[in-house]
Amino acid sequence: MLKILSVTVTPFQQNARVLIDTAEGVGVVVDPGGEVERIAAHIPDELTHVSSIILTHAHIDHGGGVEKMLAHCKERFSRTPELIAYEQDQGLRSTLKGQAAAYGFSSEEYQNVPTPDLFVEEGDTVSVGSYSAQVFFTPGHSPDHISLFFQASDAHVSWFGEGDSVVSDDKVRSPLLLAGDTLFAGSIGRSDLPGGDHELLIASITNKLLTLPDETRVMPGHGPDTTIGQEKKTNPFVGTGVSTSGGVD
Repeated sequence: MLKILSVTVTPFQQNARVLIDTAEGVGVVVDPGGEVERIAAHIPDELTHVSSIILTHAHIDHGGGVEKMLAHCKERFSRTPELIAYEQDQGLRSTLKGQAAAYGFSSEEYQNVPTPDLFVEEGDTVSVGSYSAQVFFTPGHSPDHISLFFQASDAHVSWFGEGDSVVSDDKVRSPLLLAGDTLFAGSIGRSDLPGGDHELLIASITNKLLTLPDETRVMPGHGPDTTIGQEKKTNPFVGTGVSTSGGVD
């Protein structure tokens, strides 16, 4: 079974995720934005190793804890995970400490992202043990943004909120989309940050994400899960050309 643990971390309320192939005992961490100790506490002891850390994009709230997570996994499993990201980032990975200072946060908590070991592109696949996810290049919120799509799913999804209280815990048998900061429940990602592009964001959502099956469970970088079908019906931002001022982080 594919097990997905969502842990909401940092003042940004970002959903970091631990993905586990329970049969093979292999894990993957997606977007460790900070509070690495909390994320690490949800990595089961029975795992043999964490094979990779995947970044949907290199904003501080998603990549600020990458360096610490790499170090934690090396110490815990005697093996450093492979860092996977999209290549084009306009220098974002090397500016996270500066981003932290701009927000008034400690540069000790948020570190620059090291150079990735593997750059992925549209149509590539990434693995969580025996499970594979297709990579979609979905720029607009940031120039390096990717989303991950699991075509077939027999997953157990748990979400841990503030104080590690269980927000939800259920089984999912629909396709899964880790959408990062492109599409949210009732909203879209903001595009007014450096490298953002509103037209690209809308194109990424309408031409790629909204073409997925309606039952696809969307797991965004902030806020609750939704489905593609729900967003087609009710999301006021998609295809309307409205200002991004109402977008989410």
